[in-house]
Amino acid sequence: MKSRVKVVSTLLLFALVLSALPAAALPASVSAAQTCTDRAQFIADVTVPDGTRYDPGATFTKTWRLKNVGTCTWTTSYSMVFDSGEKMGSTASVNFQTNVPPGQTIDPTVAMTAPSAAGHYIGYWKFKNAAGVLFGIGINANKSWWVEINVTGTPTTNVAYDFTAQAGTATWSSGAGGLSFPGTDGDAKGFALKKDKPKFESGVEAAQAGLLFAPQNITNGFIQGSYPSFKVESGDRFQTTVGCEFGATSCYVAYRLDYKIGSAIRTFWTFRERYEGWTYSANLDLSPLAGQNVEFILYMSAYGSPLGDRALWGNPVIARKGSVPPPT
Repeated sequence: MKSRVKVVSTLLLFALVLSALPAAALPASVSAAQTCTDRAQFIADVTVPDGTRYDPGATFTKTWRLKNVGTCTWTTSYSMVFDSGEKMGSTASVNFQTNVPPGQTIDPTVAMTAPSAAGHYIGYWKFKNAAGVLFGIGINANKSWWVEINVTGTPTTNVAYDFTAQAGTATWSSGAGGLSFPGTDGDAKGFALKKDKPKFESGVEAAQAGLLFAPQNITNGFIQGSYPSFKVESGDRFQTTVGCEFGATSCYVAYRLDYKIGSAIRTFWTFRERYEGWTYSANLDLSPLAGQNVEFILYMSAYGSPLGDRALWGNPVIARKGSVPPPT
């Protein structure tokens, strides 16, 4: 009997000691379950550094890099949302396309348009979690990050050539032969269509029209549009935003800007793209071709399997400083 009393007393004493310990000192099995926290850390402006100057109405793509320094995994139910300031013609929110575990980074991207009046503009953004709660950066995870630009003077850059508007004058083809424009959505021979407000894989819906390409539905199939001759001037720039169409999760393509002078066809620029929730901007100096009559070719290949390849040329144009006569 004495031994049993001694054992019980020892257990009671041990229980009292445990009850006096702070929760942090207890093993995980004993301490209460903790709720995860949402917190972001600003890492870098991937594009458009603070104070970048734009002409009124200029289009640009803003990308930030932020790190998950909280304890929650940011799922595809999270989004980046406009908080305050100048929206700059952008969408109100951008959904996450992949999960972002703690310690990992994300590069959210938004297509924007500079305001029409000269001035200094800032737009503030935050994240929203699956429960609809806003959070951001800083000690209390309640601060916004931003895009900051200066709009100066009057527009000095004009569109010298609009590939979307002139798509009907191009010669279209794939490995299956000649194609018509606009094509028929789903045509196995490949097709190209005009999209008035193309929606990119990032969830951003562009304000300017663009072209949707789908290569011929065979391994390494392609589609191309060869445009009429255009005389390039020094300082001309080819500009576009590229990315897979929203929802085309199997998209994996290669973009090319080819050009033809005389009978020779060469590649000026190429870019490989897959569905990853991001978009990319091209701003290419065409000055090496200045003074020559050039036939530009928008080319896209399936880069392997053609399954689900639907990719966008967002507002492909040749921009030129100063006054530009309308294309003939």
